[in-house]
Amino acid sequence: MEAGEDALSNETKDEIFTSLLLTIEEDKPSGELFSFLYDLLVEFSFIDQSTKKLSERLDFFDVFFSLLFHCDVSLQVVLLKKLNGLVHVYSRVKGYCCQHNWQHRLINILPQQNPFVLQEMLHLIETIGTFSIFPRETRQLLRLLQTPCLSYHKSQTSNKSGFHYWPAIVQALERMAKHRSSPQSFLDFNGCSSGLHLPSFSTWPLTSGYTFALWLRIESFSDPTSRENYRPCIYSFLTNEGFGVEVFFLQNTLIAQTRQGKSSSKTFVRLNYTFKDKVWYFIAITHLYHFFTTSEITLYVDGKQVDSQQLVYPKFEKAPEYCFIGTNSISSNTTLSLPSQDSNARIENSPTVSGAATERSQPIFGQMGQILLFQEALGQTELAQIYGLGPSVKPELKADTSVEVGQNGASFILKSKTVKLFLAYDPRAVVDGYFCLDTCTCSADRSATLKSAYVVSTMSLFDSLYCIGGLNIILPLFHRLTFGLKPILGVNQFLTLNNPSYNNNNNNNNGSVAPLLGLLVTL
Repeated sequence: MEAGEDALSNETKDEIFTSLLLTIEEDKPSGELFSFLYDLLVEFSFIDQSTKKLSERLDFFDVFFSLLFHCDVSLQVVLLKKLNGLVHVYSRVKGYCCQHNWQHRLINILPQQNPFVLQEMLHLIETIGTFSIFPRETRQLLRLLQTPCLSYHKSQTSNKSGFHYWPAIVQALERMAKHRSSPQSFLDFNGCSSGLHLPSFSTWPLTSGYTFALWLRIESFSDPTSRENYRPCIYSFLTNEGFGVEVFFLQNTLIAQTRQGKSSSKTFVRLNYTFKDKVWYFIAITHLYHFFTTSEITLYVDGKQVDSQQLVYPKFEKAPEYCFIGTNSISSNTTLSLPSQDSNARIENSPTVSGAATERSQPIFGQMGQILLFQEALGQTELAQIYGLGPSVKPELKADTSVEVGQNGASFILKSKTVKLFLAYDPRAVVDGYFCLDTCTCSADRSATLKSAYVVSTMSLFDSLYCIGGLNIILPLFHRLTFGLKPILGVNQFLTLNNPSYNNNNNNNNGSVAPLLGLLVTL
């Protein structure tokens, strides 16, 4: 029996499953069936990579669109709008669509569609493209720009007016080209047993202050395993004696905790800022040591200070043995009884804190971009500069290609000064899908270990265009403007939209616009 099942191709299985559904629905798929399929898509996209073969037994794209084309055109449009909304909300669904080549497959079936259905499919391609679009799909879209219009045929009746590709595709490309709010590469944590496990360090230079900064997106503040006492932890640095510091979420606000030994009471503060799920933030937490007064912890969001509280600085007589990012040490859990958000944020030496361990991990359910740990407490001016480098934290370079602002080994160069880094973990520096190198040293003994987390790599439209030839590919296509279609935006506006570097890097092409008009391009 198993051998017979293995002999069936995925295509055959999809056809059998689709045929069965159509038989049950009497060839008229219902709204309830598509609601089931939407739930199935979310479930497939949230399956862990280690068990992803479960979702590969069924090709969701083939099943969904085979059923969709059995519906009336008006219903197809409504169902595609709902699908587009679902893809827009969930980052993991976008990743699933990219992994299964949805853009490529949608573009292949565009010419056969009713213009209204085609428009919704282009919106879906655009939604996925704002997340990632690769060179092959970019080439396909540019090929369509060479087609002035499409005549849609139905029941041997031709739509004489046709459907113009140019405005619709250029609008989609324009929106895809807008500023990205997410890193091009990031770590995805499943919230069940995931985390970044750091090695033990021989030294710990963060004795007078530090800044922990990262790009973070929370998929949900609820535990995906439906367990109680869920407090997803951003970072946890503890010694075996119980000294250290942790920062974690309680619902959608951050709690900072200093631990002063296993037998001592703990100190907590609530950092007053309400986070939203499914939104990328640049979060920076600075902790500054004061000798005569209580030390200060400050929260910055997107380069701006949002709250500051007094919190005892962690006492490290030696380097911490238990270091985690995106989760915590199970032994570090405590049962907390924190005041409401309306009460005072400071809870120093609180008698309401119990030392009983809850014996559960607190993994983040979401995504993380580059992670930076500085050896001093930075201010708003410096953090605004880092935020200005964008979610992928790309350095600004001088004319001689040296770094003007950004990371340069164990240093981070700012306009006003150079700051020392203690750790820097970048999703682009993950080796074998398991080890994340510390880009400060690129030393194997400083590598962090990924647990139930994986790297998601995406590509922006501009990078994709660069890979297939850049301006020399784009400019010839604008000869289609002579077909009498009103242009959506000018050549220069499109090419430099939120990407001023194209002006700087392509000055030699400025004079070649006119000669290139009217030429055909081979893609």
